[in-house]
Amino acid sequence: VWSKGRFYFDETGQPYRVAGIVLDITARKLAETELLESNAQRQLLETCIARLNDIVLISEAEPLDQPGPRIVFVNEAFVRRTGFTREEAIGQTPRILQGPKTDRQELDRIGAALRRWEPVRAELINYTKSGEEFWLELDIVPVANQVGWYTHWIAVERDITDRKLAEITVRESEARYRSMFENNPQPMWVFDAQTLAFLSVNDATVAHYGYSRDELSGMTLKDIRPAQDLARFDTQYAFDKHSRATSAQVWTHVRKDGRLIQVEISAHAMDYQGRPARLVLAHDITARLQSQAKVQHLAYHDRLTGLPNRTQFVRFADTVLPECTHSGALGAAILIDLDNFKNINDHWGHRSGDEMLKQVSQRIQQCLPPSGFVARLGGDEFIVVVTEIGKNLASATTAAQDLCGKILISLADGFLIDDREHFISASLGIAFFGERDMSSDELTDRHFNRMRPSIAPWKSPQPT
Repeated sequence: VWSKGRFYFDETGQPYRVAGIVLDITARKLAETELLESNAQRQLLETCIARLNDIVLISEAEPLDQPGPRIVFVNEAFVRRTGFTREEAIGQTPRILQGPKTDRQELDRIGAALRRWEPVRAELINYTKSGEEFWLELDIVPVANQVGWYTHWIAVERDITDRKLAEITVRESEARYRSMFENNPQPMWVFDAQTLAFLSVNDATVAHYGYSRDELSGMTLKDIRPAQDLARFDTQYAFDKHSRATSAQVWTHVRKDGRLIQVEISAHAMDYQGRPARLVLAHDITARLQSQAKVQHLAYHDRLTGLPNRTQFVRFADTVLPECTHSGALGAAILIDLDNFKNINDHWGHRSGDEMLKQVSQRIQQCLPPSGFVARLGGDEFIVVVTEIGKNLASATTAAQDLCGKILISLADGFLIDDREHFISASLGIAFFGERDMSSDELTDRHFNRMRPSIAPWKSPQPT
């Protein structure tokens, strides 16, 4: 019991007489205690809220129309993030944090929820006092008093700027990838790493392969490969599928129209809608390979007749000469020189001369055995190489002479050029190889300088 009065104490400290009126102040003391405890709890709560990393903003539950609800409390996190002091914020409305990029539709959605006195969560761009943009995730709840009247809104806000920037970066990256994928002039597609089914294709794939998107969606990689390549593909993919990326590989693909194309493929592992997949960039190199093959052909073949040229003859000779020497069989090189060919060019023109050379090359080829090789050395000179023509010089000589006779007989017939028949003669010379090591240079030197004077007997008849 609490009382108010004067107390007297004896020498032991015990009261023994009370003078005056005794008042019972227990109720008041209890009320004061409760107030102190309440103030302590409120101070503790405010201290905790003030030190939260999340922003806490409390405003009056005023109508949302202008000027709007006034801020009655902000914590230290609000001050740190926005740059506004408490004094600057208190009495203002939350609109001080809005700016040009704050989403108007999202604000309208928040307002509609608050008018219904419903909690709401949102993400908004806000602005600091200096105008810096930042993202906040807000949880706003209404607070009612003891009689159920809504008096305040409490907003707990988290700074999600880093997360939103990361999301924006990812979206922009995805947009760039999608743009690169869709607009790439080269075919690109994504296929399932397990089933090999097409999951996504770009416009270039549709245009280049001739299949529609619907058709490709029901196909797999194997459907665009020729049957003879499937075993190789299975073997190669069993190795490639364990790699994040594969270097460029050249494959043969089949278009819808059945045409075969040569394609350089590079692939990268990726996740596509939750499944393992691979992104493919395909570069049609058919034209490039054809061009390279043409260049290669022209480097080793005569442009006019299509026969191997001198360079190809040297490569061929440097290969077969050692082989013949090792096998012990003799081979023969036959030089064919057209007589008076210059007269045709001078009298009938170079077009007639070119046609003569093409027809001569065809007749020589028709005379050769399966192992025969013929090249145009230049001008009106041709050379024929036959390997394993005989086991000894006698048999080789007989076989070579028979071949020379066959060639001369074929050239003796007239050549029809521009509805006019032309005749030409030829001189042939023979050189044998295989008895000892010999290079292509030695063979041609021996042939031109030493054998030609002795070949007079192998001469075609002169034109009449």
